[in-house]
Amino acid sequence: MKEKPQSTGTNPLHQSVAEELKFKVGTKSIAVDFTDQRISAHAGTALFWGWLHPSGFLRVLEKALPHQMPLSNNHLTPLEKAVGFLQGILCEARKLTHVAYLRRDPLMPPLLGVRRVPSQSTLSRFFHAFGGVASNAKCFRVLWNWTMKKLPSRREGYTLDLDSTKLLHEDGLDVISGFILFLFAPIKH
Repeated sequence: MKEKPQSTGTNPLHQSVAEELKFKVGTKSIAVDFTDQRISAHAGTALFWGWLHPSGFLRVLEKALPHQMPLSNNHLTPLEKAVGFLQGILCEARKLTHVAYLRRDPLMPPLLGVRRVPSQSTLSRFFHAFGGVASNAKCFRVLWNWTMKKLPSRREGYTLDLDSTKLLHEDGLDVISGFILFLFAPIKH
């Protein structure tokens, strides 16, 4: 394998940058190459956001959130905070500080359609606006109704199946499971 010669100019390459590497494993071909494009460990969530953005869910969420628009000129909107939190859940964040780690990923804002990912303290203040059962139910009822309207009618109905492997955590309910249980709590059988 030969090395690229060191380049000059505004974007010099390090001498150890190699040409594209191609090899076969069984019947599959694999190519390893270098790119100047940004990469992210969380880029796999792009499929989810590619589906969610045009679905209309974010517009419904924005209207359902019980927050007033902040007055600061450097504010994040309530929707940007909620979207940052959702991305944290998708990336298996267990604490709000884990969500804040996503701030370091330069691809997160354009992927999520936000100016920046919220910090841990911003998310803590965001969740204080959900002051009780009434405000929670008001918000999540809107989201629940929107979701149910998206489902096609089935004569035989639907079955709700929760993944029991995520329901319990060492110190109580898992964040995702608690969110799911809250969403489905208003169901009457």
